[in-house]
Amino acid sequence: MKNKSLLTIEECLKPHFKATLFLSYLKYIKIHYPDVSIDKLFEDTPLNEKSLNDSSLWISVKFERKFMENITRCVGKNIAYEVGKFGASEE
Repeated sequence: MKNKSLLTIEECLKPHFKATLFLSYLKYIKIHYPDVSIDKLFEDTPLNEKSLNDSSLWISVKFERKFMENITRCVGKNIAYEVGKFGASEE
């Protein structure tokens, strides 16, 4: 029986979000949560950090949900607000 939490490449690559949008999460986590394994954030998905650096790549809502679920699990809370403030303060 297939694990329903595993996403296929087709499920991850839908034109909903630019992949580079998620780079701010990785940058924030590397600075504020250095003990968190970046690879764990991509668990149950076929993508990785290198994938997000592709400016031509688009990401699906399904990937976004799994990625955010993994971040919350690894960090211990939802950090979307903090990442938004962090991104805005860099400009």
